[in-house]
This record gives sequence, C-alpha cells and structure tokens, in this order.
Amino acid sequence: MTVCVEGLSVRYGARVVIEDLDIIACSGALTAIVGPNGSGKSTLIKAICGDLSYDGVVTLNGLDVASAHPWELASQRAVLPQASTLAFPFHAIEVVRIGLTAGTGGAQAGRAEAALARVELAGYANRYYQELSGGEQQRVQLARVLAQIWEPCTGQGPRWLMLDEPVSSLDVAHQLQVMSIAKEFARGGGGVLAVMHDLNLTGLFADRVVVMAEGQVLAAGPPEEVMNDAVLSQAYGCALRVNTTPHGPAPFVLPHTAEAHAAP
Repeated sequence: MTVCVEGLSVRYGARVVIEDLDIIACSGALTAIVGPNGSGKSTLIKAICGDLSYDGVVTLNGLDVASAHPWELASQRAVLPQASTLAFPFHAIEVVRIGLTAGTGGAQAGRAEAALARVELAGYANRYYQELSGGEQQRVQLARVLAQIWEPCTGQGPRWLMLDEPVSSLDVAHQLQVMSIAKEFARGGGGVLAVMHDLNLTGLFADRVVVMAEGQVLAAGPPEEVMNDAVLSQAYGCALRVNTTPHGPAPFVLPHTAEAHAAP
C-alpha cells in the first residue's frame, strides 16, 4: 500500500509553492523528505494529510484524500506537526489521549500510559504540558501520535506516521530514540513520511529519500543513490561533500567540508 501523489500543485494566493509534483511512498519503509527552507516540504506533508487544498491527486492506501471524511483519515494516519500550541493547562496524559479520540483505539486501557513510556516519559503523566521543556513537549506530541495509530498494520492495511521535523527540539540521544521508533513502526508494516533537516540522521535511518528544492523533486530513491555531492549541492545552494560510514553504505555529510557559494 502506498501514498501516491500525482500532479500536485499548491498555491498560497498568487505564490506557487509546489507545482506538478509526483512522489510515491510505500508502507514498510521510512521515506524522508529533505531540502532547504522554503522548498515545500511541510506544504507537501500538509497536502498529503488533507490539511490544505491543492490541485492534483493524493491517495492514501487507495483512499482519495481530498474527498475522504476526517474520521477515515484519522484511522489511517497520524500527524506530528512542526509545532503544537495548547491554550489550556492539560496534563501530559490528557494530551496523549487526544490521539485516542482521533484514531480508532477509543479509550483503550493503558494505551496512553504505554505511549508515554515508549517515548521515555513514563513518570510525566500528571505533569502540566506547559511546564515541560520544548523537547519533552515534542515527545508528548509523538506519544499522542503513536496512541492514535498504535498498531502499524491492521486488517484494513498499513497505517502512516506523518512527521514534520520530528527531532528539531531534541538532544542527540532522543533524536536517535525518535528515529528508532519511526523505523520500528515501518518495520512493523506501517509507513512513515518524515520531513528532515538533519542529513546524517536521514542517511542513517531512511529507506528512501525525496530531495526537494523550489517546490520540485530533484531526486528520489535510496539514500546511498540520492544523497550525493551533485544533488545535495544543487538543492542547498552550497558545495557539499558526502561520504559513507566505515561500517556500512549509509551516507553522511560533514559540515566542515561545506563551502557557501559566494554572494552574487
């Protein structure tokens, strides 16, 4: 089962953000979307999730996203946005339970607690969300997403994690933890679409990489094929050197080898 995007175009007023874009993401894999700021990555995720209007066709496991009911989408995909703001003083456990009401799990006993434990926040259930650090809040939101689609695959097919910059506020250890959770979800038969800025984490965890720039796809494929000097240098507008890890083919980019292009 797949997420299939065909001829996608998105405009904000007169400004074209994405134009005639095609991508396919398969279940059982972690697909990372990378590219510079303003390249359309978050807009793409929002369109796939049905959170904004677009031209073209987006299907999720064969379901037309544009015409689907909200409850149909909520049963098949869960979304972790870049930032989440709460106006009221919820406890962490209450935030996670929002995911239960959005998905198909209902009030599954113990699931919210298990989701908090999964992100190493087992003792935080009765802590006020607003009193947590930025990284802790981000992990609470991930727990909410996991509670919504706890099982990666059901009799109705795979479920999808849609993650927009899931490690942006996290320390190194928790970055690895979150990416491992996403990878495990994919290995369980679910699908993962993740907007990423860290190219090294992308090379380490992604099964497939989509490189975007100026609302277009420059390249798509396995990281060892797509993450190369030419593609990344073109996407980011600076000279980048890509290498591989000593014990495997995962590509990595060393920042000290990057040279910014001279201003015109």
